[in-house]
Amino acid sequence: HTGARMIKQILAALTVSLVAACSGAANMDEAVKNAPQAAGTLLDGSRFNLADNAGKVTVVQFWATWCPTCMAEMPMVQKWYSAERGRGLQMVAVSIDDSRQEVTDWMAKNPAYQLPFAWFKDVQHNFGRIKGTPTFVVIGKDGKVVQTYVGGVTQAQLDSISKLI
Repeated sequence: HTGARMIKQILAALTVSLVAACSGAANMDEAVKNAPQAAGTLLDGSRFNLADNAGKVTVVQFWATWCPTCMAEMPMVQKWYSAERGRGLQMVAVSIDDSRQEVTDWMAKNPAYQLPFAWFKDVQHNFGRIKGTPTFVVIGKDGKVVQTYVGGVTQAQLDSISKLI
């Protein structure tokens, strides 16, 4: 019974932490809302810069290999990205894992996922501290943040992003 009680306490604490993280992450300052910037090197070695995506809808996803919600939504996000990139969707999936090796090991074990992956220390950005994973930042064709989703996305939310393309 002590073990079950401890698990319940841990789950309650995690739930409170997740709710707190999710509620604060959407409060991006105005400079970021108007001109989010990110540039760096993807894990495949290619370079990216949000400034190069002018006139295109871009999603910056902050995620982690240890995040159960990130892992649960990955198949849906991959399917959506595969369908929409041909229509002009731009995306970068920025891992906040502690090491690049954790991300590259995960990628090697999960070859079905072919998002443009990056590790946060290889990326210069002005998004500030990411307070919850996963976080999806949707940038419109005008270069401004249209929407931020924290704590997971639904198919309906992905469909709403598709309408912007």
